[in-house]
Amino acid sequence: MKTKTFVAVLALVVAANGCLVLQAFSPVRLNHIQPPTGTVQEVRFNTGDLVFRRGYGLVSDLLRKTGRREQRFSHAGMVWIEQGKTYVLHMAAEPYSGLNRTAIADFISPDVASEAAVYRLPLNAMSQHNLFDNLNREQLMKRPFDDAFELENGMPQYCTEWIAGLLIRS
Repeated sequence: MKTKTFVAVLALVVAANGCLVLQAFSPVRLNHIQPPTGTVQEVRFNTGDLVFRRGYGLVSDLLRKTGRREQRFSHAGMVWIEQGKTYVLHMAAEPYSGLNRTAIADFISPDVASEAAVYRLPLNAMSQHNLFDNLNREQLMKRPFDDAFELENGMPQYCTEWIAGLLIRS
């Protein structure tokens, strides 16, 4: 399992390295911007942008430290824009087990994130269209969260596994 987990995480890190960094939010800026949406408004998000954050606590530290190269973030999601509002779609155990749709300001709020960054993938028009269609389907699918963090168990997925699968299918 370690090799397969590493391959999935590596695919996501390689994808992130090829991304255009839109904005990185430092813990200091997050803690001093009230409300946190003040920082978010500086960025023009697109559906499909990747959002990473570093959470607090033991579980976040353990997840972050599983990376062999990049150990900065512990959770990831993908931007979804609907009716002028910006959300992050992400696989999580809480508040709902499975695909969560969270307002961007809540996803990177200082209450849950000490640091966050947004990346834009260099996708061509066809890949953007496929990604949009896949994100639409995923919201209807009710995919469960993979609390076992297993790549081979089918439908349940954790955050980076879910994003890697989306990118592969797009």
